[in-house]
Amino acid sequence: HKQPAKTMNLLNLLRTQILVLILSYVLSYERKPCTRSIRPQFQWEDIRCYIPPLNPSLLLSSASFLMSHDAATGYINRATLSGGGIVASYGKNQVGTAYEQLQNGARALDLRPKYLTNGTVIFHHGMVNIPVTLNQLLSDVIQWCNDNDDELVLLLSSELGYESYIDEYSDDLVAIEAIQSIYSETGVSYVHCNDVYGLTVEETMQIAELSSGGYLLALDGQDKYASFCGKSNWVSSELVTCYPPGDEKCTNGRNTVPMSHLKDYIKASANNEASDDSSTLGPPADLYNTPFNEIQALWQVTVNSATAGLAHLSSILNDNIKSKVNEEMMNVIYNGELDAISLFAVDNVALNGNALLSVLRNTCGQSELETCGQSIPPPKLKYFRMSWIGWTVLCAGITALAFNVVCRKEDTRLLNTFFERLRNADASDNSSRREELLKNGHELPDITPF
Repeated sequence: HKQPAKTMNLLNLLRTQILVLILSYVLSYERKPCTRSIRPQFQWEDIRCYIPPLNPSLLLSSASFLMSHDAATGYINRATLSGGGIVASYGKNQVGTAYEQLQNGARALDLRPKYLTNGTVIFHHGMVNIPVTLNQLLSDVIQWCNDNDDELVLLLSSELGYESYIDEYSDDLVAIEAIQSIYSETGVSYVHCNDVYGLTVEETMQIAELSSGGYLLALDGQDKYASFCGKSNWVSSELVTCYPPGDEKCTNGRNTVPMSHLKDYIKASANNEASDDSSTLGPPADLYNTPFNEIQALWQVTVNSATAGLAHLSSILNDNIKSKVNEEMMNVIYNGELDAISLFAVDNVALNGNALLSVLRNTCGQSELETCGQSIPPPKLKYFRMSWIGWTVLCAGITALAFNVVCRKEDTRLLNTFFERLRNADASDNSSRREELLKNGHELPDITPF
């Protein structure tokens, strides 16, 4: 029987979509292990922890990367820092190593290197030295790239610090030369910001390819302070903190004044008219020197806000968790409220980082999939998980119900037995009475015993 043309067209479209999906899965990122607790962070959770690959023809400056803000702070340990808890509270933006941050969804790492007089390169957060070297961090990143060799990772340095004023104010670029040497020894491509101008994702990956597998590219301005390759959208007069003076704090719930201000801040950073004025929010106009637009989707820290946070016994990570800021940012992206995203910077990428990456990568145009954007349901973020108390109550309830059913059956059996015996007793008694009456000469009607 010949099918209608409309049905045939639908079948052909379905076959094409299935083929595209199969090819995309073969060439895509799949988080491993894809555990039950991780799977709800991915929009394709019914298939696996799946993220489609970046569109290779997309300009690098138009591609969206989830960036781990102050990534090296993940290596901060309370026991190894002077100042201990205070420094760890408002100096630590991330949890875990660079490998773990990439595993949790980051695809760009915000790095603040520091050059020591002995030639070693470590990292810093303001005045705080972070006890991890560039070599150690690169080892973790390269290992992740080897394990996930379809993904492109960017290392974006800025705010290069110096242990010695002599080195800082010298005409020689000793720090840049040391950094360049380390990247060269580890086989990582290290380029100037304008080297990626006009490049597509595919062309960038060709430059970033590691001999051991994967794609990793380091870039900055290669000047005295390793200038950032993008517009940071850090405007001091418009910064949004978790503890603004006179307003409620961000941890009071979802619909707080600070959360509303933060959403306005990131929308202005992504949607305003392009400009190279650092005092104005919005994407850069000069893509040659600043190819990236950073969206700082996080609570900024000032002296006053850190003091207020410590008074509340809080921290950067606790403020992030209690305010659910990463979840709110995911919703803003999913709802299509942002135009120009290249670097979406967050604190605590360990919390819903994969969900943020999922909505960024599934935004229409970021991959080659036709099924994209709001045609895919948003990540569920978590699955129903019952505590041990809940399981105890549930098991007790099931046991009681089963016991009740068994008892009811037994009660029914006993009642049936009782009435059966009662009927038999009545029948026997009636029969004896009839015989006695007949023996005495009485005539009785034919009565069937009960």
